[in-house]
Amino acid sequence: MRRLPARLPRQRAIPPGKPGTIWAMLKLTAARPRGAEGKGRLPLNLGLVLDRSGSMEGDPLAYVKMAACRIVEQMGAEDRFALVIFDHEVEVVCPARVVVEKDVLKAAIAGIQARGSTNLSGGLLRGYQEVKSGAKSGQVNRILLLTDGCANQGITDRALLAAKVGSMRENGVTVSAIGVGRHFDEDLLLALAEAGKGNYYYLKDPEEIPEVLARELQGLLRVVAQAVRVTVISGENCRLVGVLGYEPAFCPGGAVLDLPDLYEHETKLLLLEIAHPALPVGEHEVVRVNLAYVDALNNLN
Repeated sequence: MRRLPARLPRQRAIPPGKPGTIWAMLKLTAARPRGAEGKGRLPLNLGLVLDRSGSMEGDPLAYVKMAACRIVEQMGAEDRFALVIFDHEVEVVCPARVVVEKDVLKAAIAGIQARGSTNLSGGLLRGYQEVKSGAKSGQVNRILLLTDGCANQGITDRALLAAKVGSMRENGVTVSAIGVGRHFDEDLLLALAEAGKGNYYYLKDPEEIPEVLARELQGLLRVVAQAVRVTVISGENCRLVGVLGYEPAFCPGGAVLDLPDLYEHETKLLLLEIAHPALPVGEHEVVRVNLAYVDALNNLN
């Protein structure tokens, strides 16, 4: 996701008779759909992919394990959960399934030790296989990746990793990336979260890991809109120059933006840069916006 500027430009009118550029801010706010009272939340199909390489040794891995146990505790009977850990090798601690014996799984998590180098791509791809095995509409299919991003085994090219995650998203599985440790690769993890239409978190201190994972999980439990697509259409003789907030796919006459799931009461901002020709005094359509989405709660089975 592309960062918005700290101060957004304000423009109330276009000077007549002069070509120029205007900015339009699009604000999307999700509310609980009408008629959704009494309906349950979307089931989770969650894959937790944990980095246990040597660079995670100490507090980072300790807090990651604590947070993983808390997630296990909150899994419901309708949810699916998978746990994959990786260093230079990849291990499936818990194949994708409904979590029944939570204490057994928490004990397995407690026994994870740091070692080896970082095959991030191997862990991510195996986590995808687990989530994909049970992926379907009407639920949240998400991978949560916790790593310092220092990939030195398997696929290490940033663009190729992001392309892999983009393919996962096209197949219905989104990816959130959580950077831990002092020397994490922010550019890589931000690229993965953007390609996966998930969230990105930067953690200064390992102590923040449980809180951030809890925040991510609570958001997933409150998804109200999925497959969110914004189509921006330029007005006559106008041209969409750029979009800040999320990466657009430009097309003749405008752009299409596929946004991550919207949580209840969440707000997403898009800033549109539009070039316009010299226009006479009066009202003119410089841009038109169409919004399409799946109402998650009212489409529950």
